[in-house]
Amino acid sequence: MALLPAAYRREPEDMVAAENILLAIDGKAPKHEYRHAWPESLIKLTLGLDRSVTHLSDGKSDILWRSKETDDALMAAQCWRSLGQVPFEDDYMHEQKVENEV
Repeated sequence: MALLPAAYRREPEDMVAAENILLAIDGKAPKHEYRHAWPESLIKLTLGLDRSVTHLSDGKSDILWRSKETDDALMAAQCWRSLGQVPFEDDYMHEQKVENEV
């Protein structure tokens, strides 16, 4: 499972809400109840350029862990790939990486 920083997919919950709204417009009672699975409650938040926290919850228990970030682009390329796009490659970032390694 790819971890997206500070973002995650909400389509299943959106569909349930949309169907219930359409039922309400027609004067009918809601038929659907959304129950999330634990992967949907996983979120990673970057804190500046070099730190992050990841939070996981099942609604009863929570886990929070800290980590150090090594990707100056803060996983932007991974986000673009998850959207089916080719990430932008910047020569500047490659030059910075070489300078930092020296």
